[in-house]
Amino acid sequence: MEGIKAKLHGIEVSQKLRAAGYEIPWKLLAGLMNVLEMDAIDHWSEYEFPEEDYAVFQEVFLTEDAVFEFYNEFRRLILYSAAYEASEVPMESELVEVLYKDWQAMVTNVTSGNAKAMEALLRVDSDRAQWSRGEQDLISKGEPYLTKVILHYDQAREE
Repeated sequence: MEGIKAKLHGIEVSQKLRAAGYEIPWKLLAGLMNVLEMDAIDHWSEYEFPEEDYAVFQEVFLTEDAVFEFYNEFRRLILYSAAYEASEVPMESELVEVLYKDWQAMVTNVTSGNAKAMEALLRVDSDRAQWSRGEQDLISKGEPYLTKVILHYDQAREE
């Protein structure tokens, strides 16, 4: 199912880019969609979560659907970020502003201001050796731009 969602997200982002007049990074999207198609959320069942993080995640993700929702939204946003960077979408564009707002909404939804939840997520983020190949490829291509987006809009909010 996650592979199908990755392909749908690839189609969605290409439609958004086309509608806004940007070139679509077909090679990047095809590569990411293909590698993500082979990934499934079930590899996370083998992830070695520290006991305290496992307990936090059980409080945060009350249902299996909540886990799937977070997982797919995370992958969607990183895919969009990689595509926007490859298409040279400027920070001031509406597409990027929506990406920022969606990222913030996802983080807020999962952490709800809970510092322990944020710390647990950051520990998972820092242990990427346990991530699947597809997720490692995805994050390596999407994170640099997303980091710039977050810094840009966080600074704009502070001004």
